[in-house]
Amino acid sequence: MRKTLTFIFTVLFSISIFNFANAGDDPDKKPSFDKFDLDKKYYSREYNYELRKQNRRFLR
Repeated sequence: MRKTLTFIFTVLFSISIFNFANAGDDPDKKPSFDKFDLDKKYYSREYNYELRKQNRRFLR
């Protein structure tokens, strides 16, 4: 009895985790990690240059 309840709980829990992980995803779209990435400007060379200039000004 206990093994059966544990098995049922494990199956339901894993299904809920799987559904939560896929919530809001469009099945037609390719999986993308853009939502986890920062804004693209943070990777640009110009933005980093401006940031370093501001930091130099601040540290003086």
